[in-house]
Amino acid sequence: MKNKEFKFRLSGELYNMLQLKAAASNMNASDYIRNAINTSDIKINDRKDIGKLIGAINKIGNNINQIAHNLNIANNSNKLDDINYNNILDKLTIIEYQQKELLKGI
Repeated sequence: MKNKEFKFRLSGELYNMLQLKAAASNMNASDYIRNAINTSDIKINDRKDIGKLIGAINKIGNNINQIAHNLNIANNSNKLDDINYNNILDKLTIIEYQQKELLKGI
């Protein structure tokens, strides 16, 4: 049920763009805006949650470093063959890269 009214101002350019896009979508301006609200992918950032996420990602990075350290110890004591060592090291490098990319996006 549509019982709430919301008013806002637009520049002439935005108003014309709204009218054109609504008409091209076979909608009136109100329906076009409702549709845009319902289908938009706007991210809502809760800074507290982002801080927790960064902390968790940093802990993962610490775990990766510990794994790499133990991997090097195993390799140096000949408990791991070169193929397995390089395979695991490559995978850790990929994880580290992905972790850094995640932090860039925050």
